[in-house]
Amino acid sequence: MKIILPLILSAALLSASPAIPLIVKDPYLNVWQMSDNLCEDWTRHWTGGIKAIAGMIRVDGKPYKFMGLAGQYPDVEVLPLKSVAIFSTKTEFVLGNDEINLELTFLTPSLPDDLKLLSLPITYISASVKSLDGKMHEVQLYFDISGEWASGASDKEIVWNFERLYNGSLLCFKVEQVSSNILKEVNDYADWGFPIWVTAEATSWEAGADSVVRPKFIKGEVLSKDIDWNQPRKINDRWPVFAFQFDLGKVGANPSTKKIIIGHIREIVASCAGRIILPLWKSYFENWEEMLSFAWDNYRAIASACDSFDKRLVDRARKVGGDDYAYLLSLTHRQVLGACDLGFSGKDKFMFMKEISSGSFIQTVDVIFPASPLFLATNPELLKMQLEPILLVSNSESWKEPFAPHDLGRYPVAGGQSYGAPMPVEESGNMLLMVSAYTKYSKDDSLAKANFEILQRWADYLVEKGLEPEEQLCTDDFTGPSALNVNLAAKAIAGVSAFSKLCEILGKKDLSEGYMAKAKEMLDYWLKKADAGTHLSRIYGKNETWSLKYNILYAKLVGLNIFPQDVIEREVEFYISKLNKYGVPLDERFTYTKADWLSWVAFMSEDGGKREKILQTLMAFVRETPDKVPLTDWYDTQTGKVVGFRARPVLGALYALLLL
Repeated sequence: MKIILPLILSAALLSASPAIPLIVKDPYLNVWQMSDNLCEDWTRHWTGGIKAIAGMIRVDGKPYKFMGLAGQYPDVEVLPLKSVAIFSTKTEFVLGNDEINLELTFLTPSLPDDLKLLSLPITYISASVKSLDGKMHEVQLYFDISGEWASGASDKEIVWNFERLYNGSLLCFKVEQVSSNILKEVNDYADWGFPIWVTAEATSWEAGADSVVRPKFIKGEVLSKDIDWNQPRKINDRWPVFAFQFDLGKVGANPSTKKIIIGHIREIVASCAGRIILPLWKSYFENWEEMLSFAWDNYRAIASACDSFDKRLVDRARKVGGDDYAYLLSLTHRQVLGACDLGFSGKDKFMFMKEISSGSFIQTVDVIFPASPLFLATNPELLKMQLEPILLVSNSESWKEPFAPHDLGRYPVAGGQSYGAPMPVEESGNMLLMVSAYTKYSKDDSLAKANFEILQRWADYLVEKGLEPEEQLCTDDFTGPSALNVNLAAKAIAGVSAFSKLCEILGKKDLSEGYMAKAKEMLDYWLKKADAGTHLSRIYGKNETWSLKYNILYAKLVGLNIFPQDVIEREVEFYISKLNKYGVPLDERFTYTKADWLSWVAFMSEDGGKREKILQTLMAFVRETPDKVPLTDWYDTQTGKVVGFRARPVLGALYALLLL
């Protein structure tokens, strides 16, 4: 391994961790290991739907299972899993016995600062085998995927083909539905497009029923180099699989390595305001075959770039937050980017985010908001590419409200707000803060300049309505609406302050001074009305209430020191008095919390000891949660159990400390 992360999970510790990211590239190519052992369960989409991968190895004629095949072939021995290392762009498994060592790596080019590589809709799977006992061993490897990769429903009819690409050197299985529905989903999975399963290194291959193909390898037979032509047929009709076999020959102490590419190809990724959005990779390549050839030929350079990125991220994180913090960023990196798709229309480049597992909306403002620190810390242009569709719709005649929209529709169609209840103060404050943050970290004022009129409209709305919010939802909509929400008012104050800062950057001195005066006036009122002696209340005038005032943090990210630090430190000290085993509850009504907001209230303090006390409880949750699902942001602080949500991009919030 190039670098060693602070938390490398041994097989004994795997039961005390969330699901492990494997193939996490976009909302559909988003597959995890949700069991303690690779052979205890199939790999699964973030929804829990099976996306099967089977892996086997023969050593001197003896077969072993090492991946998938849950409950199948009980007489075949499982190759023991020794450890798992999770990096920002890859996950490495080490398996083996006394004879051989197998290192299995899933590498995804999730490189925020390289749009071409970030746009590739693929993941590499590599398997490296070496002898451990000083002897030479005859080794063969086997991998297959199932037809489940083609659809979100197993009763859909599919067809498949085997193609030779790139002058015949690339061997490619292409699997697709007989009838697809462009820009439609089934069970949160694309109902259009097709998976590809590709290598140049297989010695044999076969497509057919799982009960026919897999036993051949177990019995030592050679795959047929043919495909089952009994198609189209339903995915669950004799479960067709698509298999590659690799003959490594005699393997000694020097590793022998083979690789495969798995991808999901969609020629259209979204629509926005009536415009068809093509995948960004099509702006670099003529077709998917050319893209695939590039990905294969440039594997070494891409793997090296991923190694460098992983190391830089860990180094940055360790300097500001230590080993546990570095691990949290590595664990969540692909999860955040895996909620997003890159696309283009003409000269415009966009990044679309899906509100995974909590509504399936597209461009949800209060989901992009907590996720935004990852983009600000790694490539602010990506945040701009997410904000521009929202501003495009907000500036159109279809949006007539004086406040910002909550979302732009149901993924992947951005046609207008779909969520039934608006969040006027929440989303207006979020948009002003994010435009301000983009301007600060990119040193580019074009977004603010081009959208100044609507930004001012939202700032005026916050001045009028934000200080004493009417009964409305905030981002924590599962808690229900409330009036006079102190944390929501803090967002309004921060939003007006952010607009003042934008005015200053754009040379509008009088406007800047005027809005800052209004923000300070709002702050003075807020400090008096929310003061409950030991803390700030949740609702004005109700001193027995309290809540996490995470909205203060973003003002600090933008460089606004409007909230007094002594008030912040008192507030954080109060949170520490409310700590449970796995964190501070969201407010006095519940025992659950949100991981994104918990990290932000820790980062608000300038006292390293206070930060550490809170972050240790978050790390304890990650280590000890009993729920093997992609990392949640909503969990119980007493039990560590997931309350709701999984795999959401909001955990980009953890990157905020890098910006401070």
